[in-house]
Formats: sequence, C-alpha cells, structure tokens
Amino acid sequence: MGNCQGAKINGPNVVRSRHAGKQIKKYYKVSKDIIGKGAFAKVYMGHSIANPGLKVAVKIINKLYLGEEDLNAIGDEVQSLQTLDHPNIVKYYETYEDSRFMFIITEF
Repeated sequence: MGNCQGAKINGPNVVRSRHAGKQIKKYYKVSKDIIGKGAFAKVYMGHSIANPGLKVAVKIINKLYLGEEDLNAIGDEVQSLQTLDHPNIVKYYETYEDSRFMFIITEF
C-alpha cells in the first residue's frame, strides 16, 4: 500500500524515535478507550504525567497504509496547527513518529 519513508513532519515539537510508543509513555498516560477512529487512525484520551490535570487527545496513525501524498497532507495539517492559536481550534502539543506510526498529541 503506502510508502511511509517519504514524507516527514518538521518542527520543534516533533520527536522521531525507533520506539515512539515507548517514548510517549514517559510523558503521557493514554487510556485504552477509543474516543474516535477513522480508516487509518484511532484517537485515545490521555493526560500528562507531569501535569495530570492536562487532558490530551492522542491520535495514532498507522503510516503503513498511507501513501506519500497522504503523509504530506498530514504534515501540512500539523504544520498549520503548530502556528495557530485560537480558542476555537484545538491546540497542538507535539508529534512522536517512528517508521510505522505517527502519534499526534493535541488538547482534548
């Protein structure tokens, strides 16, 4: 299906790691309950370990099913979210990425 090697999200809040899922567990407690899902992604509720009052949404995207055009579109969306600050737009926190998955952390 897709080629997950091509497109990459750039920015100060992007962490690339061989095991991005393990990296996230250092900073966030993620529930097992799905609060939303699409064809290639699921969204889970979570909270910051350092600040338990900070609720987050963790969108987990399986990159193996996406083409380069799809990955570029996701990258463009994240870059837009990084620059926006408005009460009616979800606040972007950071992205974790490995060869298979992309984890986008936003406010809940």
